[in-house]
Amino acid sequence: MKNSRQTKIVEIIKNNRINNQNELIQELEKEGFKAAQATISRDIKELNLIKVRSKSGDSYFSLPGIGYESFDYDMSEMDYVNRIETIFRESVVSIDHNNFLIVIKTLPGMAQAAAHAIDTINWSSVLGTIAGDDTIFVSVREESDIDKIIRKFRTLKGE
Repeated sequence: MKNSRQTKIVEIIKNNRINNQNELIQELEKEGFKAAQATISRDIKELNLIKVRSKSGDSYFSLPGIGYESFDYDMSEMDYVNRIETIFRESVVSIDHNNFLIVIKTLPGMAQAAAHAIDTINWSSVLGTIAGDDTIFVSVREESDIDKIIRKFRTLKGE
């Protein structure tokens, strides 16, 4: 539940300007997550979310170092990558494929987080990902890359 909630928080923060914890709680409730303010505070700390100020002076939550202006924050890029890899490892259930398409099954509600991990890793052999609730389609550039990418996914999953 915690991983699912934190994954949803990251998705909400990436797609919306959330000014305070109450707004975040409301957005989470719209997505079916109920959480107390203390829980959200812990999530914010664990995710190392930062508050940034827009040009108009409004402040909102942001992820550190991802497509934003330069800010001071405690979480290094490597810490972020490690966290993303952990989400992938803990959410992936199975990996299968055909000629150009890898199909990854995840725990319910975790496909978008695992797809984000794949996109963050940014392997040149991966053309793109499409994620639903518990399934990810990964397209590879060349058919000859499929086995190499499958091995990388299995290594990332800890197999």
